[in-house]
Amino acid sequence: MGKTQSMNNSNTFRYIELDKGICLKINETRDSFVYILNGQVTASFAKNKWQNIKVGDTLLITKNTFIQFETIDKTVLILLKLENIIRHFSKNLIKQMIEISNGDQWNILEAKGHLHKFWTLIFLYLKDSIDMKNIDQSIEDQLFMLIKEYYSTEEISAFLHPILDENTLFAQLVKENCLRVNSISELAQLTNYSPSGFIKKFQKCFNEAPYQWITKFKAKRIMQDICFTQDYFCEISDRYGFTSQSYFYTFCKKHYGLTPTELRKQEKVRIKYSNR
Repeated sequence: MGKTQSMNNSNTFRYIELDKGICLKINETRDSFVYILNGQVTASFAKNKWQNIKVGDTLLITKNTFIQFETIDKTVLILLKLENIIRHFSKNLIKQMIEISNGDQWNILEAKGHLHKFWTLIFLYLKDSIDMKNIDQSIEDQLFMLIKEYYSTEEISAFLHPILDENTLFAQLVKENCLRVNSISELAQLTNYSPSGFIKKFQKCFNEAPYQWITKFKAKRIMQDICFTQDYFCEISDRYGFTSQSYFYTFCKKHYGLTPTELRKQEKVRIKYSNR
């Protein structure tokens, strides 16, 4: 058929292999990066008509935007669905990028430094069906660390400008404070919205109701603390407001299918084998 896609071994990354002369249409439900690992394509979306995209280029696609690719050579694309991009930048840097952002150009970032090697490693993980679901967030963190290292604020702003707006700052306020407050109404006050106005704004920004999204966000943060720190489980439990250890263990079992002890053990085994 001329097209091969990765299996479901990652929640956020996937690859697509395309033969020469293939036309591919993509419509992502979240803001996404598309990286050209091999080959060459032309791409067209929205007001941006056919543009050559080469090896080493990362293209930003905003959510619910149809993009069409036509391959000039045999090509490998790697896609990353972005869930929480603002956590990678400080509030001051986001404000600075919004002020200097320019909406008149294609959102393409040309590879610098070790970025191509980094994307190649992701492709190899996907190709070998390595289970990345518990480390997706850590890999995304490393990617943005490289982006901030190799590119200027102006370059990053030019690349990310379609998703740098007032919703970006609202989302940042939510993510900074949602685990510190005791209720949705308290969070609404912090963001200067009425409770009903907050819920409307939240659903527009996150495409989900506040309670459901915050619960998932909390689960991801807890997973990170369990797997990537040596903190005692009682410390993690207290940090996230659990009233008892049994409630904390029940939460983990419900959201991950494993207890905290099993999660940490699983991560140690993964690290051991990945270092061989």
